[in-house]
Amino acid sequence: MLGYRIAVPVTIDGGAEGRYLAYSDPVTGATLAVRQMNLFASGTCCITASIAIRRGRGSDRPAPLAHVMLDGAPQTTSASGLVSWGDNTSQTVATSVVGDLVVIVNKASGGMLSTAQLTLSAGGQVIWDRPPSSRTMPRCRPT
Repeated sequence: MLGYRIAVPVTIDGGAEGRYLAYSDPVTGATLAVRQMNLFASGTCCITASIAIRRGRGSDRPAPLAHVMLDGAPQTTSASGLVSWGDNTSQTVATSVVGDLVVIVNKASGGMLSTAQLTLSAGGQVIWDRPPSSRTMPRCRPT
C-alpha cells in the first residue's frame, strides 16, 4: 500500500548485529521500514614502495591484505588497504611487515622486523615510509 501512513519509530538492539531504527504501524505493529544506525569509519593504510632504492624513488601505494593492529586489535587490511572501525575517532595503527601476500624476513642478527605506530583519522590515510637514513631494505618473498 503506497501513500502516507502513521508510523511509530522503534529502536532495535540487534546485539552483535548492531542497532536499527524501525518504523512500525501503531495499530498492527507491522514493520513498515528499517534503517541501519551502525556507524563505521574507515581509513587507508599505505606503504612507500621503492622502485629503485639506489635512486631513492618511491611511490605511496595501498597496503593490501597487510596484518596490522588497530587500537590493539588485530585486523587485515582490505585489497585496497582499508581498515574500518565502529566510530569516527582517530585510531592508532601498528604496522606490520607480514600479510596474506608477503612476509618480510630480516636475516640480520637479532632479526627485528620493522613496525611503526601511526595515527589514522576517519576517512584519512597513513603512509608508512622507511627512515631516510636507511640504505637497505629487507628482502621480500611471496607467501
